Amino acid sequence: MTPPKKIDNFTVPRWWECGWRRVPCNKKDCRVCGRVLRDRDRHLIRGTDPDGWEVIGQDIRNSFEETTELIKEEVEEMGLDWEEVRSAAANFKKDGMPNLRESPIYRKVARWRSNIYQIAEVAMEDDELWLESEMGADLMWYKNTLVSKIFRQLTNCWDLSRGERSARVDYFYTRYVLGECIAILKKSLRQLSLLQSGQKAELMLSFAGLRKLEQEILSI
Repeated sequence: MTPPKKIDNFTVPRWWECGWRRVPCNKKDCRVCGRVLRDRDRHLIRGTDPDGWEVIGQDIRNSFEETTELIKEEVEEMGLDWEEVRSAAANFKKDGMPNLRESPIYRKVARWRSNIYQIAEVAMEDDELWLESEMGADLMWYKNTLVSKIFRQLTNCWDLSRGERSARVDYFYTRYVLGECIAILKKSLRQLSLLQSGQKAELMLSFAGLRKLEQEILSI
C-alpha cells in the first residue's frame, strides 16, 4: 500500500515511515535514520561504544528532545497552536477517558499476540530456524506494532469524539499503518506456515485468526 502523501492540507513527511517499520530507509537525509547514523558515527569517532547502555540512554534523551521539536513543527504546519495541543495532551486523562486496553478489539488482538509469543517460545526451545528468518523477524516485530497502533487509533477516536482537530491526520495515517502491519503479518504467517516446522499448525491458526480480526481492526 502506498503511504498517503497528503491528509487534509497536511503533507505527510516521508520519515514517518521509519518511525514504525522494522527496516527503515537508513538514509542520511532522513530525519529519523539520519539522526541515528550521525549519533553512531559520533560515538565511533570519539572511541565510545555506540551500543553501550549509557550511550544509548543519552541518545534516547537527545532523540526525545528532537522528536518533540519535530512534532511542534508539524502541529504548527497544520495551523494549530502548539501550546493548546500540549495543554490538551497534559489534561487528557482528566476528561474521563475510558481504559482503552479494555476495549474488545484491543483485548482480542492482545490475546492473538500472546499466542504468537507462546509459539515463538516453543520454537526457541526447539531451535527452529524460522525465528532467524526475515519472515520470523517481521512476525516478531509487527505483532507488537499492530497492538500499539490499535491503542493509538483508539486514542485518536477518543480525541476526535471530543472535537480534537489535531487527531485527524494521525487517525488517517494510523489507519494506513494498521493496513500495512496486517499485510506484512499475513505474508509472514502464510510463508512460515508452508515450512515443515513443529509450529506449522499453530502458525496456520494464527494466520486464520488475524484474517478474522482484519476488518474489525481496519474499521476502528
